[in-house]
Amino acid sequence: EPLVDADFVALVMAMDLEAIYEHPAFGGNSRHARRNAESQLAEVKAEMAEAERVYLQERAELVQAMQLLKRRQLRGED
Repeated sequence: EPLVDADFVALVMAMDLEAIYEHPAFGGNSRHARRNAESQLAEVKAEMAEAERVYLQERAELVQAMQLLKRRQLRGED
């Protein structure tokens, strides 16, 4: 299990964005900055969840194809 996972990285990025949005150069208040950062974090998490779903689906399809190929090889089919 990695010590740093994608959720942790996304959270750190959101915290950094919140700090940037609070900076006087952007003129944002902390509530607006937090909302903006949380919104971006939610988007990143949703994209990561979709990518993981697609990966797991493709992996399952590959496993099924490999199992079918092994069965055919064991039967002597080519």
